[in-house]
Amino acid sequence: MRNYFIVILLLTNAISFSQQENEISDSDYKKLQARARLNINNSVDSSFYYANKIEKSSNNIHKAFAKGIKSYLYQKKNDTIQSNKNYVLANELINKSSDSYEKTRTKALILNYKGLTEWKRKNFSEALKSYFKAKELANLINEKALVITLNTNIALLYADTGDFDNAIKITKQSNKFIDKNSLLYDDESLKLNKSLINLNIGNYFFKKYVEDTKFIEFLDSSEVYFQKCIVFSKKIHENKFIAQRNLASIYHFKGKYDKAELLLVSALSISKDKKFENEYFDIIYNIGDLYYYKKDYLKALIYFKKTDSIYLRSKISPINYIKSNYFQAKIYDSIGDNEKALYHSKIYLNNFEKNEFKENNEIAKVNFLRNNENVKEEISKIITQSERKILFRNIILVISILFALIIVYFLWRNIKIKNKTQLLFDEFKSNNVKLTDFNVADLKKLIKPSAISISEEKEKELLEKLKDLEKKNYFLRQDFSQAFVSKKLKTNTTYISVIVNKYYDKTFSEYSNELKINYAINEMLNNPTYRKYSTQAIAESVGFKNNVSFTKSFNKRTGLTPAQFIKNIEDKINF
Repeated sequence: MRNYFIVILLLTNAISFSQQENEISDSDYKKLQARARLNINNSVDSSFYYANKIEKSSNNIHKAFAKGIKSYLYQKKNDTIQSNKNYVLANELINKSSDSYEKTRTKALILNYKGLTEWKRKNFSEALKSYFKAKELANLINEKALVITLNTNIALLYADTGDFDNAIKITKQSNKFIDKNSLLYDDESLKLNKSLINLNIGNYFFKKYVEDTKFIEFLDSSEVYFQKCIVFSKKIHENKFIAQRNLASIYHFKGKYDKAELLLVSALSISKDKKFENEYFDIIYNIGDLYYYKKDYLKALIYFKKTDSIYLRSKISPINYIKSNYFQAKIYDSIGDNEKALYHSKIYLNNFEKNEFKENNEIAKVNFLRNNENVKEEISKIITQSERKILFRNIILVISILFALIIVYFLWRNIKIKNKTQLLFDEFKSNNVKLTDFNVADLKKLIKPSAISISEEKEKELLEKLKDLEKKNYFLRQDFSQAFVSKKLKTNTTYISVIVNKYYDKTFSEYSNELKINYAINEMLNNPTYRKYSTQAIAESVGFKNNVSFTKSFNKRTGLTPAQFIKNIEDKINF
């Protein structure tokens, strides 16, 4: 009998111990969840590992999350059956749970993974429905960070379907939200979010330009956002790499080959150090492509041969291998080596006909396919039709003459406004006018009587703080408003309005716009790079929401449009 009770006791302890083993504390669950989510793109197997650990929990919410993320991980492995099975189980488990904040949040996360799964299956409309449902739940519990994540996915989906305008709009909204709620993030998370947002906006503008290259302002805006991404990506190597690589492409498009080369070499170093194998191969090809357009054919051939060698060894990115042989055929044709030109032409044609392209470089693939018929014709005739080169030279000559005539026309047109530009040039060059240049004694001359009573001491204090904000260029922010300034100076909007009106003889809106316009003018005068930006890019850099309101304010201040002002500065400097 005694032995019987001992056995019962041991069984009871074993069951109790087993139950304790399956208990996961909230803090441990959050750590495992974070690791599963962080590895979802970099290492599917690692993400599976942490999801399986979570799945052992006795908590249905924990299990539901594990099943939800595994539904997407299985789809990444192209196992649609297991993906669907895990999604159904995730919903069954979450529906068994009592209503709570964590239940709603987990339902939103499961829907997010459903959206990612449908996106991977190319079911874009179903993916979007899942994201919208998830966003509704996240807003219901005021889960702001999750709303940002969902907005990012929605924007990426819009971009993937060619709707870049909506992608840009949504991502800019997320950027404003993060700026207004920066205290919700620790320093590392803030930099990560800002890095990713600026990278995405830069990518969207870049893709818009690639679709329609006549809009150079898209390229300028893309450049601004990639530079911002690099600022926030000192420790975020993957984002920094992508931003540098894309900036190099922008400089390549603009013919700034030396700048492009510096960025590509830096990106090559990052990809090598961080073992980004596919990216390393891509940069090798891009450097060869750059040297080709610089007409440094010997260096171009070195990198194109490296491209061929890497592909033949590892079969990474066949499209780079195909394009590499296309350019090698052109190089050897140009130097009269017909045998090698024919050899690489055949490699190009034979490999293209196999149509072995992967979807991991969709933009390059689409552009390549779209232009392929012309390229094939060029390649097939490259050895026998040298007349095409003569025709090309003649076309360039005609374009150059037309361009020269256009330049002459605009020079003649701008003579009429040169006197006004000269006055503005002298004013800003000699005085570098800013509102902060006036001292308190000077400003007192502009004082108007006010119905609001503020002590002189308080006025001086607020004025000095306001001038300090000016010196730190806070006025360049889009959210630089009376409400923002009053919050920053720990006062109210009425006092700010009174101070600005009393000491600057302006409304706050006039005061803010004049600071922004003066900053833009000073940059145009002193920064040659800034003068190359589009009106849209300049407007965004000084905090205007769009180039229309910026142009209107600029014209009111100077009597010229920004483009006219920059043109006349360049004319004066060159003269």
